[in-house]
Amino acid sequence: MRRIVKNIVPVLLSCLFVINNNFSQSANAFYVKQLTNYPTYLQSSSECWAYSILSMANYVYGGYSINDVIDAYNSSNLFDYDWDGATYNQAYNTIEYIFSEYSPTKKGCLTSNEIKIEINAGFPVYIRGGDRNSSGGHAVALMGYKSPTASSSVSMIYYMNPATNSIMFSGYLEGGSNTFRTNDTQIYDWENSIII
Repeated sequence: MRRIVKNIVPVLLSCLFVINNNFSQSANAFYVKQLTNYPTYLQSSSECWAYSILSMANYVYGGYSINDVIDAYNSSNLFDYDWDGATYNQAYNTIEYIFSEYSPTKKGCLTSNEIKIEINAGFPVYIRGGDRNSSGGHAVALMGYKSPTASSSVSMIYYMNPATNSIMFSGYLEGGSNTFRTNDTQIYDWENSIII
C-alpha cells in the first residue's frame, strides 16, 4: 500500500501542475494589438490636441514637429492658434489638412468593431473627452486595444497621453459610457473621435 501511495503522489502532483498551468495560461490569454513603436510626447500647457495629432502624424508619416502641426492648424482654421487649446472642429480641420489623402471622418465614441478596423489597419485615432469634474476636455491618440480573443469585442483601449508622455490604458465596454484618464482623479468621458 505504501508503494502505491508513494507512486501515486508524484503523478497527482504532476496532474495538479498541468491543470494549474493550463488554468493560468487560459486566464491570462488575451489578444493585444498595439501600434508598434508608437511615439509619445509631453504637452507643455493646453496643447494636448496638438501633441496627439503630432504622434499620429509621426506614426503614419514621420518627420513632423510641433511647429508643423501648429502651421497646419493656422492653414486650416479661420484664426491663427493662440496657445489656448483647440476645439474638436479645429482639431478636425488640422487632421484633415495633414491627412488629406485619407479623408478623415468625425465620429462619436467608436464601437469595438471600429476600433479594431482602425488599429488593425495601422491607423491611430484622435479621441477627445470631456472632463467629468469641469467644463474642460482632453485629447489623446488611441493606438491599441485588448480583447479576450482576436475575434471578440474590445475590453481595453491603449492610448498615447500627452499629459503624462506615456502609453496608458482604460477599460472599454461596448455601448457603455467609456472613459480615459490622465491620472487617478482626472477622468474624461470619450465623446468624439477622428479617424484618418
